[in-house]
Amino acid sequence: MALLGSRQIVPAVILMLLASSSLAWSDELEQLDLVELRDAYTFDLQVARGLLEEDCRYGKIRGQAVSQKQLDNYLKVFLPEIKLYPPKLVEKAKVRRIVLCCDLHFAGQKRSAIPSWENETMYYDVVSWATTSYKQLVIHHELFHMIDVHDDGRIYQDDAWARLLPDSFQYGTGGRNAQGDRTMSHLTDKVAGFLSKYATTGIEEDKAETFAHMLLHPRYLDQRAETEALLAAKMFYMRRLLKQFCDDMDNDFWTHVKSIPRPDDTKLRSPS
Repeated sequence: MALLGSRQIVPAVILMLLASSSLAWSDELEQLDLVELRDAYTFDLQVARGLLEEDCRYGKIRGQAVSQKQLDNYLKVFLPEIKLYPPKLVEKAKVRRIVLCCDLHFAGQKRSAIPSWENETMYYDVVSWATTSYKQLVIHHELFHMIDVHDDGRIYQDDAWARLLPDSFQYGTGGRNAQGDRTMSHLTDKVAGFLSKYATTGIEEDKAETFAHMLLHPRYLDQRAETEALLAAKMFYMRRLLKQFCDDMDNDFWTHVKSIPRPDDTKLRSPS
């Protein structure tokens, strides 16, 4: 979940699926979901059907082809999550493409996803760490990085967020140096005000983890925020940031998020 660099590119204005003539969706519901996605959003949805190699300023992005079964399975997770977002939010985050692949790497390092604001592209590995809950987390965490860099042009610095933290707290060395440890992403209450060990690695990861879990586990976060002032302050800040970035991220959005059936997240705890 570590990050890349940035430069501006004109965003696309249509949605398409590469090699669409060769795809057969697993059921009618997925067909309808894809049509709705195409009609509502302005990004290109692309699927790797061979070796994926793309350059950016900081290294090469590599991925492998996706099989039809892998694609069908991933879309069952991806489509409901991406459709939570108001189309205007995705457009303002300058997500021009979403590329689905397998065996995703950046500069030789295995990644579950890559937010490349330089290419205005989200890259997702459709099979990495195969649990549904992790895939859901990655979808939202990584997309927030695109929001974060485009709301004020900065991602590794946020003075207002930093002022929320205790003077004694210091972030780690960033998400790049925490890749490959599955326990880092586990939802945990071991550190008050933080939702995972990964959130303690850098300010950009803390914000992205807070955002992702607000979408996935809102009842759990509300419960913790009753006794954790730092978490309550982060959630208030996040809602305000998003509303300022896109006015469709309003109370109705968060009410809808809470209405979505999820596991009994009020009891979620990590053993780590």
